[in-house]
Amino acid sequence: MSNPKEIILERLRNEDGFVSGQDLSDLLGISRAAVSKHVKGLRETGYQIESVPRHGHRLVASVDTPLEVEVRPYLDTRTIGSQYIFNDSMSSTNNYLDELPLTECSDGMVVVADTQSAGRGRMKRTWFSPPAANLYFSVLLQPARPPHEVPQLALVAAASIIDTLKTITPSVDAGIKWPNDILVSKKKLAGVLCEMQAETDVVHKAILGIGININIPVKSFPKELRDQSTSLLAETGKPLHRPVVLAALLNSIDRHYNAWLEHGLDSSLPLIKKHLLMVDTDVAINSFGKKVKGTVQGISPDGGLIIKSGNKKQTVYSGEMNT
Repeated sequence: MSNPKEIILERLRNEDGFVSGQDLSDLLGISRAAVSKHVKGLRETGYQIESVPRHGHRLVASVDTPLEVEVRPYLDTRTIGSQYIFNDSMSSTNNYLDELPLTECSDGMVVVADTQSAGRGRMKRTWFSPPAANLYFSVLLQPARPPHEVPQLALVAAASIIDTLKTITPSVDAGIKWPNDILVSKKKLAGVLCEMQAETDVVHKAILGIGININIPVKSFPKELRDQSTSLLAETGKPLHRPVVLAALLNSIDRHYNAWLEHGLDSSLPLIKKHLLMVDTDVAINSFGKKVKGTVQGISPDGGLIIKSGNKKQTVYSGEMNT
């Protein structure tokens, strides 16, 4: 934990009364004026902090910003969360990890932003990323698996999201639109972006980027997205505490990821099949410049989409699907 705001919050959270500005200054190795600036920034984020001359600062109430100090108490993981980086704003959490030197990477590190200026999904589509509303995060993985298996992690992440929703919002009937979207009533709730840096036989970085709409009202989406987007707030009528949701997601990703390392997709596949959308639907898939038309039959053991065209079945592993 290196973010000064998070360090201040942790110190205030662990103290029933006031913490002096000098104590915080000594803890961080910065001036008292800099401490006051960080405290002001926390207030602007929404934290209620009482400051009294000659007494110091006292935390009155927290908010749902997914800082490490808010998320860490709820984490129960083996791998995910080995490092946790939060920034108020980033161009893209995937970009951050993509550009991070390998010497600074660790398996399971998590990068979270409260807003993204250039959030993106598959096919370089823009991902709407307003502040103080949703979750935008990326997980860096370094699996000892062949590079050709890494795209399966998009389905591992999708299964993890479905598992989490079943627990925290059981009334929300979500499904998986292959290969990377989570839909509710045909509207997008979440998306997964899986990217990789690898050589022929070794994976240096597998980056799972996830965006999930939590507390954004539908009216706050851009007009062109309102008919095709939803949020957990819109589906349940209640706001959710983002740190708790994020911790639940990371716990679920940790379980599914470690199962994938040991058994491939075997553990996640039943859940994926149960929640796979568009089965028995006629679709067209653009895959590497080739158009595949047919009826969706299901998911193969290695994560491909099985398509039936006439009397012939084929498995597609990547592409853009349309009905």
